[in-house]
Amino acid sequence: MGKKLTIDLGEHRFNIAWLQSVTEDRAVQALSPNVEDPNRIRNAWKQANGVSVRNYTKSEDKPKRKRVTKKNED
Repeated sequence: MGKKLTIDLGEHRFNIAWLQSVTEDRAVQALSPNVEDPNRIRNAWKQANGVSVRNYTKSEDKPKRKRVTKKNED
């Protein structure tokens, strides 16, 4: 399993390598004609550069839950 090449936000797909090579302001300027919400571009830039991390993951990415046995108190 390799690194992800894109970030999907809504109906838009952002190239991680390109976002890492430009500043946040430059990314907003370049992508504004295609993306109506500049905050979506900022969010993608921050994720690509490791400034922000999504608070959810796919179920296969989550660590497995440890099983806990309950003690019977009789």
